[in-house]
Order: sequence, then C-alpha cells, then structure tokens
Amino acid sequence: MTLNHEEFIIECLDSISRQLTTFDFEVCLSDDNSSDNTYELALEYLKKSSLNYSINQNKQQLGLLRNYQKTLGMCQGKYVFDLAGDDFINDTYAIQTMVDIFKKNPKIGFIECGYDHYYQKNKKTVSYVNRERIRGSKEAYTNSILSAKHTGVGFCYKKDSFLKFVDINEYVKLNFAVEDYPITIDLLMNCKFKTIDNSLVTYRIHKNSLSHNKELDRVIRQTNSINEIINHYTNKYKLPNKFKKQVYQQTQSTLLYYSGYLGNILLGKKAFQNIQSKNLKNYLDYASSQNSLFRFISSFLRKI
Repeated sequence: MTLNHEEFIIECLDSISRQLTTFDFEVCLSDDNSSDNTYELALEYLKKSSLNYSINQNKQQLGLLRNYQKTLGMCQGKYVFDLAGDDFINDTYAIQTMVDIFKKNPKIGFIECGYDHYYQKNKKTVSYVNRERIRGSKEAYTNSILSAKHTGVGFCYKKDSFLKFVDINEYVKLNFAVEDYPITIDLLMNCKFKTIDNSLVTYRIHKNSLSHNKELDRVIRQTNSINEIINHYTNKYKLPNKFKKQVYQQTQSTLLYYSGYLGNILLGKKAFQNIQSKNLKNYLDYASSQNSLFRFISSFLRKI
C-alpha cells in the first residue's frame, strides 16, 4: 500500500527486486490517490523491471482499511507479505525464508520476522527492535501482541487463513483507525504461528509515519481506536481485563509524550493524571507539556 511515498517508493521496490527465490512471486501495489508522484514513479519502475506486478491507483482516497482490502484483493498468491511503500526489505532471502517456513509448517497461519527501525531525520538505524518478543515464550509473545506493543511490520500471512479469520468490513463498520492491531489479534486467536529470529525488514520512521505522525487530532483518534480495539476483542475472545488496562496506560503515555512535544497543557494534565504508575519519562513529558522552556530543552536533548 502506498500514500504519498514518492521519497521512498523506489528504495522499497529496489529491495523487492533484489529478492532471490526459487519460485515466482508478484508485487501488488495499490496507491490511495497520492497527491505526489508515488504512483507514477512506481508504475515507471515496475514497467522497466522484471517483476511480476499488479498496480492500481484509487480515483479517490479509500482510507487505510479499504485500501488494504483493495490490495489484498489484487493478490493471487498463497502467501501475502505486507510491506508499506515507505519501508524496505533488508535481507535478500527474506521472502524465500518465509515461504520455506510455511511449507515446513503447513498448519500455521502467519509468521513474524525481526525488523529494524530507521529514523529518516537523523539517518539512524536501531537493529532488531522486536528481538525480545521474537525470542520469548509463546505466552510472552501473545501478551506482547494483545498489549499493542508491536508495529505491523514483518508479518507474512497465509492468504486462506487471513480470509477466514480477518474481516476488514467489520473493522470499517467499527471505525478502526489502524489495521495491523486487529489483524494480528484475529490471527493470533485463531492460528498457529512461527517467528523468525532474524531482522529481515526495516520500518522507516519519518514525519508522516502513521505511528509517529505528530498531528494531534490524528494521534488522539489513533490512541482512542487502539483502546476501542482491545475493548472489542476483550469481549469477542473473552480476554483478561488486564490487557484493557495495559493498553489504556500505554495510550495515555503516548498522549502525554505528544502533549509534551506539542505543548498541549490541558491534554498533558489529563493524560498525566490517567497514568497510574508514573516513570521518569512521564514526569519529563508532563513538564514539557506545561512549560515552554522545559519543552525547548527537552527537544534540544532529543536531537543530541
């Protein structure tokens, strides 16, 4: 899926072109009516490449969920590897590795591999950020997913399992603001899975990243939606209430951070009051939300 990724789409497609496999695979790209040249750049690249591809540009923006559904409908293969247009694969054998695991374990529904974070602003890479979850026990892995302590990067799905257990229409009806959290919960609750103890993909963090966008209205909608999602699945799958509490505390910490970054006094006070077990970072974010001088110092220190 792509939306205004003209700065990154070629690197993404290059990383796909470098994949070495013993089988054919296809690239399915649906651009959600980007206002930049993402679609044109992708189409020109794909036409010149040796990749099998299917490409679409929506005549009007469908939104995250509907464009995800559109992209999935374009896929003809047995497995679906989810890669956003601003991310890239960092291992030449990534796709081969995932398919080999599916073939050896035909009863699993999805795979998660390790992934890096790449900070576009300062060109910094943090390697294998989900190492603890990948190497942990099945119980720890489940707790991590249900507590929303993950980014929807590095997941490969068996398409049949996805279509059986994931209902994008339901997500739209429930007005979910994100797709990765409900998808992983639905598959986790219904499928066996495997993990790959190696970083194969890179998640790029930039000013327009969905999970790092600093537009306050968007942040508030996303955090509210994450709470609504875990509330929904607590009822659907009879989950322990501890996950609702953990996710709520986590989203309040997120709101407090952005309150500090943007200097929103009222939201900072409210989020700070809602956090039960406060740590040093919470106090620093709260101080940043309430005091412009402290916010300036904090912003300066983050750049060092």
